[in-house]
Amino acid sequence: RYHEDYIERDQFWQIYDQGATGAIVGERYQLDNVRRQESEAFSLWIKDEIKTGKLTVTPGVRFEFIDYFQRDYAEDRTIVGDRASLAALRAAATSTTSATDLQEVIPGISFNYELSENQVIFGGIHKGLSVPGPRSAIAGTDIEERIGYELGTRYRCGELQTELVGFFTDFQNILNTNAGTGVGDSAVN
Repeated sequence: RYHEDYIERDQFWQIYDQGATGAIVGERYQLDNVRRQESEAFSLWIKDEIKTGKLTVTPGVRFEFIDYFQRDYAEDRTIVGDRASLAALRAAATSTTSATDLQEVIPGISFNYELSENQVIFGGIHKGLSVPGPRSAIAGTDIEERIGYELGTRYRCGELQTELVGFFTDFQNILNTNAGTGVGDSAVN
């Protein structure tokens, strides 16, 4: 699988001038936070299914290759009176580039064992990850890693089907601690 993504931030401040009566009498502009970030990712995975009697084992491994690129523009903080002058500042801005890459191996294995015609047990251990965006990766933020464990059983009798599963996930280096319930550091190392 090949994937590429980019973001171009061409932000500016729009400053409104207000007269004594409260009316807007003019506006000015200032560059802010101008940059381009890119990621190119290639993933390859291999999986096999091994059956022996009532046991099926499925090992697999995924390989991730990600190239990050960033261009930051030196912003002229001059306040200008129109958008054409703002565009001229942007066009004249010098830039610096930086890049890094990431390679990861992500293994996993699962099993399924038929206890009877109606019941199976299953489980697995799988590595997972979340990668930082280009700006964070180039700044040295590590990936978020986790190991997921699961064990369960399924029972089927006619129209009745039940499933009971237990799972545990062990996280390392959580990238985002804010789950919408408060404040958090979005780049925890």
